[in-house]
Amino acid sequence: MSAYTQGYAQGHDQPFLQQQAQIVETKQPACSWCSSGRLRVSALLLSVFGLVLLLVATFVPPYIHDKLDSGIRDFVSLAPSALEKGSDGFKAWSDWSDENAVPVYQSFYIFNFSNPTDILEGKVAHVTQHGPYVYREYKVKFDFSYTEDEDNRELIQFKERIYWEYQPDLSGAGLDPDRDNYTTFNVPFQAVSYGVQATGFTGLVLPTWVEECSVDGYAESDEAKLFTNKHSVSDLLFGYNDCIGAHIPARGLSAGGFPGLLGPNYTPAQKSNEQIAHNLTYDQVYTGSDVESMMRQYYSVKEQIYLNYTLPTAPTDFKPIWGSAVANRIHGTDGTQFQRDVQEGSTAVVYVDELSRSAPLVNLDKIHVKDLHELDLLRFRLDPKLLLNATQVPSNAAYYMYDINGLIPINNTQSGLPIYMSKPHFLHADPWLIQQVEGMKPQEVLHDTSVDVEPITGATMRAQKRLQINLQVQPFTYKDIFGKEYNYYPKVAGNFSARYMPVGWLDEHAEISASKASTFRKEVYGARAVMKYLAVLGAIAAAILLAVANAFFFMATSRAAKEGAANAYGGMYVNH
Repeated sequence: MSAYTQGYAQGHDQPFLQQQAQIVETKQPACSWCSSGRLRVSALLLSVFGLVLLLVATFVPPYIHDKLDSGIRDFVSLAPSALEKGSDGFKAWSDWSDENAVPVYQSFYIFNFSNPTDILEGKVAHVTQHGPYVYREYKVKFDFSYTEDEDNRELIQFKERIYWEYQPDLSGAGLDPDRDNYTTFNVPFQAVSYGVQATGFTGLVLPTWVEECSVDGYAESDEAKLFTNKHSVSDLLFGYNDCIGAHIPARGLSAGGFPGLLGPNYTPAQKSNEQIAHNLTYDQVYTGSDVESMMRQYYSVKEQIYLNYTLPTAPTDFKPIWGSAVANRIHGTDGTQFQRDVQEGSTAVVYVDELSRSAPLVNLDKIHVKDLHELDLLRFRLDPKLLLNATQVPSNAAYYMYDINGLIPINNTQSGLPIYMSKPHFLHADPWLIQQVEGMKPQEVLHDTSVDVEPITGATMRAQKRLQINLQVQPFTYKDIFGKEYNYYPKVAGNFSARYMPVGWLDEHAEISASKASTFRKEVYGARAVMKYLAVLGAIAAAILLAVANAFFFMATSRAAKEGAANAYGGMYVNH
C-alpha cells in the first residue's frame, strides 16, 4: 500500500472510531441500578420476599383458623377440663348470674276479664292486657358429675335451680306484682275438676270440699268457681295456698294449693343450693368431647330420657306423656348454643320445657338479620308445622293435636291442667279463637318467637321465646256415689264443646350487649378477616413480586448480553 493510501485510511478512520465510541457510550445504563448485576440482586430479593409472602398466605390463615376454632371449641366445651379451669364459657352456661352470661329476662303479661257473667253464659269474653311485669331470670347449675350414655358418649350431670328477681325499672309504669289483682281463672278448681273428669274419680269428695272451702268463695256461685280476683300477680306466677287444692289431690297442684305458672321462687339468699337440692332432680347434657355435633344436647331432663307423668293417686305408675316413643324422646339444646357452622335454611332442635317436648326451629327463606351490633345472624323461628293439627300434619297426632290450629295441648303433662299453649294473642292460630275473645291483637313483630344465631360459632346472640297460656273451659258435670248430679257453669262453652281463654303470656328474651358484641367482632370477625385478606392479598402480592422478579431476571440477562456485545464490538476497534 502506498504512503498516500495509508495516510488517507488513517485520516478517515479517526471520525469512524469516535462515532463507534459514542454508540458504545449511548448503550451504557441510563441509571446506576440498571446494571445486569444489580438487576439480578433485585430479582433475587424480590423472589425471596415473594416466596415468604406465598408461604405466609398459604400457612398462616390455616393456623389462625385452627386457633380460632380451638378457642370457640374451648369456650362452648362442657368437658371436665372446662369445669376444672372454670372457663368463661362454662361459667356463662352454668350460672346466669355470672358476668360472662347474657342477661335473660321474663316479661309477663296478664289478661283481665271484665265480663265473667257474660262468659258463663257463653258470650264473647272481653279482656284487657296488663304488663309487662319484668323479671331477671337466673338459672344456676350445681352438683356436677360426669357419666356416659349407652354408646359411651360423655355426659355432664347436674341439678338446676331457677329463680327470678323483679325489675321495676323495666316493668310498666305503676305496676306492683305484689299488689296488683286481676280477674282471671281459678286454676286450682280447674285442676281438681279436670282431674275428676280425667280419672273418673267419684265420691263425696268434691262437693264436700266445695262446701268446706266456702272461705275461698267456692260455694257461692259458678263465677267464684271459674274466676278469681283475690290473688296478686306474684301469686299467679309463683303460687299460693288454696283450700280445695290443699285437700283434693290433683296433678298441677302442690300440697298447699297452686304452685304458680312459673313455680316457687326462692333466691339463694332465701334458700341455698343445699337446702333445695332434695327437691331437684338431675339433668344430663352431652359435653361434645367425643362427638362435637352432640355438644350441649340434652340426654335427659328431670331424670327422664322419655317423657312421662304420674298421678297423685299412683305415684309409681309412670305413663308416657305423648303418643309415640319418638315424641317422648328428649333431644335438642336449651336454645343458647347450637352446633357450629350453622347453615342457611337449616333446622335446629330445642327442648322447650314449657311445652314438655322438643321443637324444631327453622331458618325460613335463609333469612339473615344484621340489626344487632353489626353482627350477621341467621333468624330461626318455630316450624309452622308445629301449630297445625293432625289432620294437616299427621305426625302431630303423637302430640294429641286434634283440636284447632294454633293450640298445643299440654294437659297430658305433669301439670295435669286443661292448658293449651299458643303464640301470644293467638298469632298464626285459627281465627275462631280470636272471635271468642275481644281484645286479641296479634302482631308478628310483638308476638312471634325468634332465635338469632351467629352461624360461625352456633351461639344465640338474641332470642325471644313468646308463649301464651290458655285454659280450656267447658261445662263440668259431677255425680257423687249416691247418683246426685252437680252441674257447674253449663253454658260457658256456648254452642261449642269447649272454649279456650287466655290467662297470660310470657316473653323470655335476651340479647348480647354492645360491648360483648364488639369483643366478638374483633376476636372472631377480625380473625376471619385477617385470614381472608392475608390469603388473598398475600397471594396476589406474592404473585406480583415473583412476576417483577422474573422480569428483572429477564432484563438482567438481556442487559448482560447487550453489555457483552457492546464491549466486544467496541474492543475490536480499540485493539485494532
